[in-house]
Amino acid sequence: MTMFSSPGEADSKTPRDGAQPELNRDRALSYLDFVTETAEEMALKANTLRGEVLSERGSFPITIEHATYRDRPHIDRFVRALLTGEVNKAALTTPESEGYRNQGTRMWDYREKHAVVATELELAQKPGNSMVLVKSCRGGVLGMAALLDREDGRPAEVLDVFLEADLRGRDLGLGRWLIANMIEAGVERGDESIYLRSRRKGGFEAAVHLYERFGFQEVTGERGDFLAGDFKSPRTIVMELDLKQFRE
Repeated sequence: MTMFSSPGEADSKTPRDGAQPELNRDRALSYLDFVTETAEEMALKANTLRGEVLSERGSFPITIEHATYRDRPHIDRFVRALLTGEVNKAALTTPESEGYRNQGTRMWDYREKHAVVATELELAQKPGNSMVLVKSCRGGVLGMAALLDREDGRPAEVLDVFLEADLRGRDLGLGRWLIANMIEAGVERGDESIYLRSRRKGGFEAAVHLYERFGFQEVTGERGDFLAGDFKSPRTIVMELDLKQFRE
């Protein structure tokens, strides 16, 4: 089943029949002068540039597609390994007094306790929402990103922008591509803004810098507290992106 389109093929209106937004060459990418590949082109580029490493691990080739309920165990394994492994290791470089140590384990425990993936997958099936997975040939998850509207008065939120280390790097630009597709999903929905919550340190510094390059700005004060929700903390950074610029 083809889920991707070329320029001009995607309907600019939010789908009303339960279909997910197309992953296409979009205004966000071209406007920001970042990556312009379709999902198929990006997957091919990833396979070409990273094929040797991925094939040694039995993950070659990769595909990029929308998440379904069948992906839940694969998402859980991927996120748990990344948070309790790489994120915990990166947090060891921060002073213990700042509270970042073992933050990956705490983040995973919260996700597991509150069945976060199940909730996000359910939301992702609603029209206008999106969860994109980078998957191996065996169905394992190698990367992901989501844009979900919780209908609680806050803007739609960019979530779970995760990518395996082997697939990161400026020569590929897959992380930028995932974020730009979430921006485009918000533009297509007609949202005035979208927001995200991240950590300031402990392995998230590069991600925060990338969000800044896309135009996300830190939100503080009363609105920052409102958007932070359950994750209000000195270690949490809340960032918002004005989408009206993409419609001017």
